[in-house]
Amino acid sequence: MRETPAMIRNLLLMATVTVVTAAHGAELNALGGLRVVKTPTGAQVVVEGSRAPTFTVFRLNDPDRLVVDLSAADATGIKGHHDGEGPIAGVVASQFSDENASVGRVLVALDKASTYDVRADGNRGGGSIEGQAKPAAPAPSAPPVAQAEPALAPPV
Repeated sequence: MRETPAMIRNLLLMATVTVVTAAHGAELNALGGLRVVKTPTGAQVVVEGSRAPTFTVFRLNDPDRLVVDLSAADATGIKGHHDGEGPIAGVVASQFSDENASVGRVLVALDKASTYDVRADGNRGGGSIEGQAKPAAPAPSAPPVAQAEPALAPPV
């Protein structure tokens, strides 16, 4: 059987449609847990997903923050604000999606952070942030205690 240019074009078109359909049908990394854990030198942000994460990290200034973009991820399970610890003032998770991509973003607000390290560990993605913790608010001082004058004994 002799292949014609039309047959070759149709085969290539079917192969292209199959590849594109497979790429769009790929399961997203469902992010289901986000927690901030205090460490002796700072704090860690731990994000748990349904598979190993693929991510990009960058740091921005004014205000100081760390941005972690997780590709092919669904962050709706962790969306919103999360309280911080130590050099992490807080964390906000959000979702960006269109017909071509789905990105989960974890924005970490930093407070006196000096260094960071972000890495994957199985289905977890995590970042260690080192720096000075916020100083504890001073305890309110007790009002001074008035000393009573010694009582004089009545004359006898």
